[in-house]
Amino acid sequence: MYFLLKMQRKIEMTPKEVSKDVTKALTNKILQKVIGTCSGRYGYVVAVTEMPAFETLHGRVMPGSANIEYVVNFTVCTFRPFKGETVDGIVRAVNKLGFFVTVAALDIFVSKHLVPEDMHFDKNSNPPAFVSSTIGENLKITVGSEVRLRIIGIRFNIDELFAIGTLRDDYLGVTPDSEKEGMFAVAPQSVEVGA
Repeated sequence: MYFLLKMQRKIEMTPKEVSKDVTKALTNKILQKVIGTCSGRYGYVVAVTEMPAFETLHGRVMPGSANIEYVVNFTVCTFRPFKGETVDGIVRAVNKLGFFVTVAALDIFVSKHLVPEDMHFDKNSNPPAFVSSTIGENLKITVGSEVRLRIIGIRFNIDELFAIGTLRDDYLGVTPDSEKEGMFAVAPQSVEVGA
């Protein structure tokens, strides 16, 4: 799930950074420090949604150096998965033990024991795939396939999340109509801040 979270960070700026455009330098530093970070409590930080008016911020000169410290409050969008949550993702890798599905910034492993009983690993297919033995080769899971799965386990580390998923429930599995609907058609784009 996605959540909005208010955060506070101390950002230290060098005199060289402050002599240029302070607003742009401070914004870029916040984005570099925050986006893509992960904590077990809040999940992955996906985007910064609200920044303060930098005119209201007052820096403090750090004792013993010429650096300036700003205390900045801002709002971020985080992705935090939960056990039992159903998610859609794209298959990133397939091997004989199972496959990895990417959902936002999270990789979820689906073991061969957690796919439907009629699916098996086809060692002769190129690229590697799990193929349904009852429906035929029309239903297969390979790199790039879009699947719906349920998260059955999550392990939190200090800076990483790991998850295990299953396809052995109703309404889970390959989503063949997703290409027609353009569900994942938009490629991620980079955004320049302050340009």
